[in-house]
Amino acid sequence: MLQPIPYELTIILFLPILSAPIAYLLGMIKGRYARYFAILVALVEFLLTIHLALAFDITKANELQFVEFYEWVPRFGIYYLVGVDGLSLVMVILTSLLSLAAVIGSNHIEERESFYYFLFLLMETSIIGVFISFNLFLFYIFWELVLVPMYFLIAIWGGPRRKYAAIKFFIYTHVGGVVMLISFFYAYWVYYLNTGVFTFNLYQLIGLEPVNGTYAAVATFLPRNIGLILFGALFFGFAIKVPVVPLHTWLPDAHVEAPSPISVILAGLLLKMGGYGIIRIAIPLIPFAAKELAWPITILALLNIFYAGFVALWQADFKRLVAYSSISHMGIVVLGSIVGNVEALTGAIFMMFAHGLINGLLFLIAGVYKHHLHTRIIEEIGGYTPYIPLTSAFLVIGGLAGLGLPGLAAFVAEFLTILGAFKTWGLRVAIVVFGPVLSAGYMLWAIQRIVFGPPKKPHGEVKDLCLPEIISFTILTFLIILLGVYPRILTDITAQFTQFFISRYF
Repeated sequence: MLQPIPYELTIILFLPILSAPIAYLLGMIKGRYARYFAILVALVEFLLTIHLALAFDITKANELQFVEFYEWVPRFGIYYLVGVDGLSLVMVILTSLLSLAAVIGSNHIEERESFYYFLFLLMETSIIGVFISFNLFLFYIFWELVLVPMYFLIAIWGGPRRKYAAIKFFIYTHVGGVVMLISFFYAYWVYYLNTGVFTFNLYQLIGLEPVNGTYAAVATFLPRNIGLILFGALFFGFAIKVPVVPLHTWLPDAHVEAPSPISVILAGLLLKMGGYGIIRIAIPLIPFAAKELAWPITILALLNIFYAGFVALWQADFKRLVAYSSISHMGIVVLGSIVGNVEALTGAIFMMFAHGLINGLLFLIAGVYKHHLHTRIIEEIGGYTPYIPLTSAFLVIGGLAGLGLPGLAAFVAEFLTILGAFKTWGLRVAIVVFGPVLSAGYMLWAIQRIVFGPPKKPHGEVKDLCLPEIISFTILTFLIILLGVYPRILTDITAQFTQFFISRYF
């Protein structure tokens, strides 16, 4: 185990945002300079997170490590409190990895490059802040900060309906954030009334750290009905981000209109913020409500899986198909987080990581079709395999991973989650086994039409993948296969966390 670098988490958190103005200034000299510098920053960020992972003690993955604490507004319980446990570490690694793949894959961005990479680096800091903040006030700041760069990245560099999609994304997710903030303040106030202490420290609010020498949790002070309402409000705020049907309508528009590298971040990381929030905050804060509402939430999760899967079957636009597959796969995350056993929770966390890799690859492929063939309509991009063999090969691998083929990453996540669901609910959730079948339906049909459709002659020159695209695709594909063959790389990191979580809250 390596020794941690002093202030390593703070360096990881603030390196992108401090580098953003430099990227902007370099871009004012020459646009490509901003790109090269952003790639360098993303690479350094990824290497730092790998070092963090190697220095992490997996035997204590249920405890906060690399903790940094500084007083900010102590009178009101607002502190700079960051750290990582097994769950947070996995999400930080995913953030740095997908950010690196997305910034390398941004080679088609030629308009206002300096501003694009400025916003990209700002967004990376915001997302990492969500995953390592353990003071709810700090958590909320980073949660809302994510909206600003994402709004402009969609509104400026998106498709024809980009402004509509950006505004819709902002309104939906901001409303969820406001409801979440109100819930935080209510829990904060209840805790003060019963302990005399103002605190946004999550570990104190859930009873894992003492206040005035005694352990107290917000849930112990809440009547049943109030607890159910508070949990419902928290779940609503996080469910919009997941997104849970019927709160999902912002996502397909945002995905379709966003530039493909930003769709990678949107699907691979922003959706995971919702799943992370449910596991990190909603369930631990009011565990009795989570257990009481587990069955209704299970039904919502199943609705996510099947509704989005059936809608995906009817999509003519490949990118919209992948967007609906994201909603379907995030249903697996919600299901695994709520059924209350180690297998399912491990599957949910594994799915967040695997889904980020798989759909990141598929969204980048959708960008290749748009830029190289000038269309994403499945019937129109089919038949060009002889001219773009590398793109087609990566599509087959990504599509097979998306449908949950054994030996690839999503299979492990789906198997563990379905096993856990049966362990808790038995035959009441038997229908969930048809979720991967539905995924196979829309993925295989899309692959058949795109890769194995009747050959076409292009009207002009058709280029296959360029070097930056090959690098991004290869990184993601390698990890998809590696995690499918040897999932312990991930499950060993989360094992202690999942066991502690289930034993305490379920």
